[in-house]
Amino acid sequence: MPASGWPASAEVLDLGRGRQLGIVERMMKMRYVAPERVESRALSADSLRLLTEVAWTAIGAYAISVTGVRFLASHSNTTFEILTRSRERFALRIGMPLAEAAADLHTELTWLDAVGQHTPIRATKTISTRTGELWTLALVAGENVPRRCVLFTWLPGVPLDECLSSHNYRRLGRVSAILHNFSETWAEPEGLKPLVWDRVFYFPGEPIVIFDSVHRDLITPSRARMISKVIDSSEKILTRLHLNNRPLFVHGDLHMRNVMVENQELAIFDVEDVMRACPVQDIAITLHYGRQRPDYRELFNAFRNGYEPIRSWPVHYPGQLEELMAARSIMLLNRALRTAKNPVAFADRVVTSLDAFLRN
Repeated sequence: MPASGWPASAEVLDLGRGRQLGIVERMMKMRYVAPERVESRALSADSLRLLTEVAWTAIGAYAISVTGVRFLASHSNTTFEILTRSRERFALRIGMPLAEAAADLHTELTWLDAVGQHTPIRATKTISTRTGELWTLALVAGENVPRRCVLFTWLPGVPLDECLSSHNYRRLGRVSAILHNFSETWAEPEGLKPLVWDRVFYFPGEPIVIFDSVHRDLITPSRARMISKVIDSSEKILTRLHLNNRPLFVHGDLHMRNVMVENQELAIFDVEDVMRACPVQDIAITLHYGRQRPDYRELFNAFRNGYEPIRSWPVHYPGQLEELMAARSIMLLNRALRTAKNPVAFADRVVTSLDAFLRN
């Protein structure tokens, strides 16, 4: 073992890499990549090496015998697959350094645990550390601030975006309705601090960069005026919505990449964005993705057909979902300008959709 305490030879466990790459290549051809989704962050070799060390440091807090870690994805956080001698698999989520963390981890994991205990919905579960904590802090050389790391059970199956169908979207509508019914009666513990989607930019402390001069070539004056118009109307819509309705705890990011499918059953994960919002807002997030697909209306109707037998459809007037989708698009545009390697295509899509929204 090197001085850092993690095996240099197991920085990334990779069994049969050529075969794996062939499988991944075929899967990518089948997967629908929603253009509304901000692209995953590309990691440099140095960043991947540092985060791999964080992963090995973090898993030392758990009572599992690990044989290797494998990088999966990096977005607002970074996820590694954890492989063990018992052949169990886990997912380790590494958060941003504490100084940059926005979401409240205690709130997220409390809601996730409650969903697992009190609903029939399959969801990932949190694995406690040796000392019974729900997460661990990992600090490695090269960083001055620790990262919060959470170990989750592994969800088998494939992401929903690899098997999109009316059948599965009907199931997704059912899952959404069950979650909303659960939250309506859930006696939430004191001290929770969820996100609240009562304004366009709802992540605490997130800088608003859309109108910064550095983006002027992309966000031209005419585009800036259009975006400002949508922001102004969206702020009024969100304020009115929360004044006239009772917001609930909702998943906040229940889209096709945060749902796994196995044996015709759905399982949810990635509840980092759990928020206090109205059910119609949660549905707008789900149905925001895939709008360019030729079968979108079919998927939309299937989702609603799965939702309505369990709970009344919460859309109050024509165009309400589109209003909320427009507000979310602007939030995602701001995030893309901050984090995406190449935000040009994403910004063009958002501006096109906002222009169509205003014309309608």
